[in-house]
Parts: sequence; C-alpha cells; structure tokens
Amino acid sequence: QRELELIKLADTDMLTELPNRRALTNYLEKLCDEGDSKFALVFIDLDNFKTINDTFGHLEGDELLSGIGKAIKNKIRGGDIAIRFGGDEFVIVLKKVDNEEKM
Repeated sequence: QRELELIKLADTDMLTELPNRRALTNYLEKLCDEGDSKFALVFIDLDNFKTINDTFGHLEGDELLSGIGKAIKNKIRGGDIAIRFGGDEFVIVLKKVDNEEKM
C-alpha cells in the first residue's frame, strides 16, 4: 500500500495533480512495448507565462497552471492522458490514432 502511494507521488505533479514527466516516460515505454496501436503527442507551451508570474505573482501563476491542467484534462477523450511536462509545458498523449490524415 505505502509503495503504491510513493509511486503515485513520484509520478504526479503536485500543483496540477496531473501525471508528470517521469510518468510520461513510463507511459510511452508501455505504449511502445504494446506496439499495436498508433498514438500522437501534442505539446503545449504557454507563451510568455513568465509575464503572468512577474505581473501577478507566483501564487496567481500557480493557480492559472492548475486551472489550465484541469481544463485540458476535462477536454480530452477518456483513453487519452494529459501530463504536466514541466514549468508551463503540457503534453497530451492521444491513444488509438487510426488515421494520420485527420490530424
């Protein structure tokens, strides 16, 4: 039980409660090992986010990041995963992408 809690802590971004970069690495390794499904990665980098922190303070910046993380998580499909990659960067892993033309 305690071991599972520690693994979850190590794989979770505390601010957004999304999986973190470490979790992304493990998740992608699993997807590649499965080898039978196509997937896509969407990288999101918030432009000029430093300005938010400089103007309104880090607490407001953290609240904004948390809200963005929740918004992304609420908008993706059930089998997909949203990750806080670091700082103001997020990654979405879209599973079961069948047709490259639709992207």
